[in-house]
Amino acid sequence: MRHRPPDDDEPDLFAMPSAESLFGTDPRLLHRAGGPETSEDAAYGVDTSKLERQMFNAICTYGRNGCIADDLLDDHSYLPYSSVTARPSALERKNLIVRGPDKRVGKAGKEQFVMRKSAYADAILARPPPPKKPRKKKATQ
Repeated sequence: MRHRPPDDDEPDLFAMPSAESLFGTDPRLLHRAGGPETSEDAAYGVDTSKLERQMFNAICTYGRNGCIADDLLDDHSYLPYSSVTARPSALERKNLIVRGPDKRVGKAGKEQFVMRKSAYADAILARPPPPKKPRKKKATQ
């Protein structure tokens, strides 16, 4: 099932979202243009809002000590690997978490950046939603 391209009046995918819509990633950013139809369908089938909120809350529980990806995988062993490991990137882009500069050795013996709640996360989440823009009416001929 191919999904339609965005209209001109659709929201900017890279604009800073409001607190109410901060969690979640637009599915159009989760698959390659021209990729297999199954990849596109999978991107639209993932509840990224729920997963991002879950990973953010988990990272927050570690406090100042922070956690590494292996910690999140241990805590959420019931979720697929990619559902856990893909979320910190989105949270970091939204300035809700920070990674590094310190690292810890993970289960595979490789160093992983420590993740912590960003100092700005509370302010970002407390921001009121922007006013809704009126939709443009298409001219009729």
